[in-house]
Amino acid sequence: MADEIRSTGQVPVPDTAVSDAEAAVRLAETLASSDLSQMHDEYRDALEQVIAAKSGTGTLPAADEEAPAVSAEVVDLMAMLEKSVQDAKVTRGNATVHPLPDKKATKKISTAAGKKAVAKKASAKRKPHRSA
Repeated sequence: MADEIRSTGQVPVPDTAVSDAEAAVRLAETLASSDLSQMHDEYRDALEQVIAAKSGTGTLPAADEEAPAVSAEVVDLMAMLEKSVQDAKVTRGNATVHPLPDKKATKKISTAAGKKAVAKKASAKRKPHRSA
């Protein structure tokens, strides 16, 4: 275990400040050397055509391709949960699964316990009378 811990003098530390600065300069040079006059905004052109068509000065362009049909796959979450529970039972062997308590019963128990706690606090606050 002691051989895993080294002093900081034994660990080579790269000079990250220089390498980060060099990488930033290279990135800036790469971006600056790009010829933006060759770039073409197809979305903007299509949008301008649609605006012109709706304003009445142009024709609406035909759609290039149809949008792919979206399949709405319905997943039965309860079936997946039951399968997961069955798989867990198989992996664990004969593990006992306890049912969850009913929500109404849990609420009744918690309110009864809360009332008892409030009653205890109220009785603790009362001071005994002194006789003179």
